[in-house]
Amino acid sequence: MKPRSHPRLNSHTAASIVVTQLVARRRQELARLGLAWLAMMQVMMFALPGYLRHEAGGQDSLEVLDWAIVLMNWASLTLTIPVILYSAWPVWLGCAHAYSSKRITMDVPVGLSLLAAFIPSVWATLKASGDVYFDSITMFVAFLLTARFVEQRASRAQGCASTQTSLKNPRASSGGGAGSQESLVSFGVSLLAQANRVATVFVMIQLMLVAVLGAVWWVIEPAQAWCVLVSLLVMSCPCALSLAAPVSLAVLHQHLALVEPLPAQVREALLLRTLRVTRQNLYGALAWHVLTMPLAAIGWVTPWLAALSMLLSSVAVVLNACRLSRSRQTVLSLSIKALAQNQPLQT
Repeated sequence: MKPRSHPRLNSHTAASIVVTQLVARRRQELARLGLAWLAMMQVMMFALPGYLRHEAGGQDSLEVLDWAIVLMNWASLTLTIPVILYSAWPVWLGCAHAYSSKRITMDVPVGLSLLAAFIPSVWATLKASGDVYFDSITMFVAFLLTARFVEQRASRAQGCASTQTSLKNPRASSGGGAGSQESLVSFGVSLLAQANRVATVFVMIQLMLVAVLGAVWWVIEPAQAWCVLVSLLVMSCPCALSLAAPVSLAVLHQHLALVEPLPAQVREALLLRTLRVTRQNLYGALAWHVLTMPLAAIGWVTPWLAALSMLLSSVAVVLNACRLSRSRQTVLSLSIKALAQNQPLQT
């Protein structure tokens, strides 16, 4: 007879495997993020001779700077290759998945912008002439991975807070509070779906605009066309849009895990506030892109400024979502008062 396995032992083993995989994945994410930031800081130092060349005076200074620029470009290429191949590996996986599923995802404009900046930079380095964008590439990848790391942490925090809420309120899983739990899950799914729809439409419109504007610049001024194209592609990355819903939902679940069960009116107020903040993030990020895209279209935004603009919009989304946490003490006091007095809340 085969020995019967103990159900509790099997579940414990499965949980240990899942935890081990999550820890390994998180370490890999941190390694990719750390490599991108270290390379970015070093490559920006290597790019300094290129920025100083326009201010050089005599012919001897120009010759020294040209020699230094060629040397620094090769050093920058050496540091950018691992960023492209290792740090940006999730982007290439996302592009491959998008190609296999025949649909446009958020990774598509990111992959296009990296290729549009990296290939001409390699060619300029080999020829020892022309503009390179290694500083913009490493900056873009570092900022992008930072935004995605925040998004993933927010999603995991949301899951942990949801699990904690279920453990503190067993009636939700046994049927007593199933209605509120189902409504909360439905609310989260609807919010994420809305954000994904907005981001998908935004990406498609952005890519069409980038193609048209790039063609116009190629006809008007070919020397400047590629720089404008790279800037437009970098600014088409919907990082702030992808952060809008997960960060807000993570703060919401932290509120729900704080005091459970919540009175119905407090829960409803939190859901409405979360919806309002998420929409502010979504349409605020869209407004930021609408305002800055014309600046990039006329050539006033360089690729590294476009990457910095992407980071600023993502930081603004996170800070706006954190405003939800200011009402934590209010939620506590209202909930405790309502539960103690066992009477409806006054709105």
